[in-house]
Amino acid sequence: MTLLGVFAFVCFFIADCNDWKIHTKYLSWLFMFGALILLISTVFQFSFQTAPIQTLLPRIIVLILSTGCLIMLIRCLFFSFPAKDAYVEPGKQRAVYTGGDYAYCRHPGFWWLLFVMLGLYLGAGLPLFSFASYTICNFILILFEDRFVFPSVLSGYEQYKKKVPMLVPVKNK
Repeated sequence: MTLLGVFAFVCFFIADCNDWKIHTKYLSWLFMFGALILLISTVFQFSFQTAPIQTLLPRIIVLILSTGCLIMLIRCLFFSFPAKDAYVEPGKQRAVYTGGDYAYCRHPGFWWLLFVMLGLYLGAGLPLFSFASYTICNFILILFEDRFVFPSVLSGYEQYKKKVPMLVPVKNK
């Protein structure tokens, strides 16, 4: 199942390549497909009996916090900017979004996904190897996006990079 989750990141990578260079609507579905594959592979790996947190109340609290982070991830990726431009119209030049979470760091989704996976590791028994693999894949994807994809499709991205750190959240003055 971990391999299936890694395949989800391959789908994200191809979707980014499509946005960056290929520009075909035939591949625009890959981001959503990757998200669905990641969800399925993650849920099918739950093993509550092996979760590091076995006490009911702390487990519930961790899983509620993880769910909150999932909601924040969805908000960050789909409702912070026009998702249609980003996920349906590949190659379309668009303005960089600098509000909300994106005012603090260029890739806030990294942190939301990290906390979702951490909560699922602690409370639902997601294997540590899967948690680490998905985090590493996400980081590699972010490096690729930050270096190649976003500078070519987001107008103003180079200026944004000078003002907003990549991952360490800070409030700009």
